[in-house]
Amino acid sequence: MPRRTDVRQAAEYASVHHGVLTRREADELGLSKNDIVGLVRDGVMEPCGRRSVRFLDHPVTWRQRLYVATVGSRLMSSHTSGAALHRVEGYELPAMLEVTGPPGARARFDDVVYHQSKQMDPDDIFVVDLIPCATLARTVCDLSQNASTDIVRVLDDVQRRGVSLRWLLRTANRLLFGGHPMRSDLPAMMNRRLERYAVQNRSWAGCCRSA
Repeated sequence: MPRRTDVRQAAEYASVHHGVLTRREADELGLSKNDIVGLVRDGVMEPCGRRSVRFLDHPVTWRQRLYVATVGSRLMSSHTSGAALHRVEGYELPAMLEVTGPPGARARFDDVVYHQSKQMDPDDIFVVDLIPCATLARTVCDLSQNASTDIVRVLDDVQRRGVSLRWLLRTANRLLFGGHPMRSDLPAMMNRRLERYAVQNRSWAGCCRSA
């Protein structure tokens, strides 16, 4: 039987990691494989993916599922899941669980949609709620792949937040040049918004000088 202190420390650690422990983390916190077997048998935890366990007193959430699907791997949450993590308007909940990884990376759940990409630039990876996730700029590009995406609404939302249009455009151009299957006119849409923003700024500056 594991020591109570080890179980308590493991539970406290898991409580701020979506109720989940990786097998490696469990070992580092003093829980052996036999300890985990016993805790699963006693209804304290259950296997969660191939390399993780979760405490049963922690609710199952879509964030927890994404965390397990990506933690300690080469995968990142992306597309609608990335949009939900970034709280993009219209994506308060992910339509499905989606992750992206390089060729050869394996998805950990059968119900998680796995996108393969050779474009896994570290600059495109962010962490949201401890979950590896595509940056907001990369997420906009990923969303544009789907013909049903209201990309104008997405761009309106990120622009209202004050997100750098230059960053969005730079990311889109880089990804498109590398073969990303985004909407081919997405950089042009961003560029038109950037030009309108520049004109508005010049007009505002002119009004201020006249005053």
